[in-house]
Amino acid sequence: MLFRNIIPRFLHPALASVVLAILVASPAAAATHVVTQVDMSFSPPDLVINVGDTVQWVWTAGFHTVTNGASLADPNVGKKFDASLTPTTTMFSYTFTAPGTVPYFCRPHLVFGMTGTVTVQVASGVGDVPAHVTLALASAPNPFNPRTLIGYTLPAASGVSAAVHDAAGRLVRQLAVDLQQEAGRHELAWDGAGEDGRVMPAGVYLVTVSGAGLHEATKVTLVK
Repeated sequence: MLFRNIIPRFLHPALASVVLAILVASPAAAATHVVTQVDMSFSPPDLVINVGDTVQWVWTAGFHTVTNGASLADPNVGKKFDASLTPTTTMFSYTFTAPGTVPYFCRPHLVFGMTGTVTVQVASGVGDVPAHVTLALASAPNPFNPRTLIGYTLPAASGVSAAVHDAAGRLVRQLAVDLQQEAGRHELAWDGAGEDGRVMPAGVYLVTVSGAGLHEATKVTLVK
């Protein structure tokens, strides 16, 4: 909850970093959108994509599932997908081939609100992209020590800014400020150090990313 509360305060248009993995080959091509499991939540929890796009869920810790359906009482629960996210199954992908809204949840943590939705739309013409493009952030490795790579795909050329904040909302490190980049895949790295070069204490940090008019945040965990 603390991270959710501080996001609006620090999401400046010039803040951009870190694990954003929308693998868009071209405006007309299908895309892959990454959702990261963070504690007992999915990040981002809600996506809007095009028919033919793929969603990839990435594990970070614990034992979870990615199960389609609104709840365990849903008669269609698990009929599209019902996959594990565990230390031995760290990734699950599903390609959406029909329009509509698909709710999903984690079986063990449904009571804690670990849910999400994928809204699948049909592009209105050749070369169209989703009306709402998300920067699905994810870092690898996460948890990490001593270094994590933050990958992202820009839908258009843009200035990109990236920053790391601690749990109290204090700026820890500016990773990029209006870094001019072309559309496509890019990476930034964080070595766990603050602006003064000293390694930060173990804990959870918030990485914010802005670019091409899009702003998102994700949590990363530094371990010792």
